[in-house]
Amino acid sequence: MTVISTFFKEEGGFKARADVVLDNGVCKMVVYDQNGEFVAEKSFPDKSVHYAESAAENWALGFQVLNG
Repeated sequence: MTVISTFFKEEGGFKARADVVLDNGVCKMVVYDQNGEFVAEKSFPDKSVHYAESAAENWALGFQVLNG
């Protein structure tokens, strides 16, 4: 897995991050909590890195919610 970019989210006292990664040719958004523990992963098969980065940015801004 290669990390392409990282986006951060801060709400109140909570901090988290989303890494956009390239894993075997598939772009993914991997979300971690403030302790660096894995929270969720979303794959974007057949989408560009820019698409995955936009999704991660939207998550950081609170426009997108990930379920599990």
